[in-house]
Amino acid sequence: MTQSGKIRSVGVSNYTLAQMELLCERLGRPPATNQVEFHLLHMEPMYDGTFAQCERLRIRPMAWSPLAGGRLFHADEPAGGRLAAAAAQIGPRYDMAGLAELALAWVLAHPAGPVAVVGTSRPARIRSAAKAARLQLDRQDWYALWEAAQGRRIP
Repeated sequence: MTQSGKIRSVGVSNYTLAQMELLCERLGRPPATNQVEFHLLHMEPMYDGTFAQCERLRIRPMAWSPLAGGRLFHADEPAGGRLAAAAAQIGPRYDMAGLAELALAWVLAHPAGPVAVVGTSRPARIRSAAKAARLQLDRQDWYALWEAAQGRRIP
């Protein structure tokens, strides 16, 4: 279909490494994106090779549910308290950014260059996402959020 001009590009969602390799082989080129779940409570794309594959193939991934469906803000979520405390320490360095902005900025700062799918029509949340897109987390703060989410030091 791309060869005939009926579609410009192909995108996929939640493809495994093997599925992506097969698709690339059949298409003759990589798809435009692989939309995967990625946020401070779900970091598997960093560990399972998905983001490394995206970087190798020059695919810009899309991160769905970058705020963990709101679970980042739940007091009963074990990482929630740790992330809130980390955000309280880090936020003042970034124009008083809150956990939502810092969590989105964390997703966007990954070297694979994910695009965050924010999925909201609420003006306040759109403004918050726009603020997050302007933040440039330094590596120390990026790792501090990662460690707070994991509840342990990251080597």
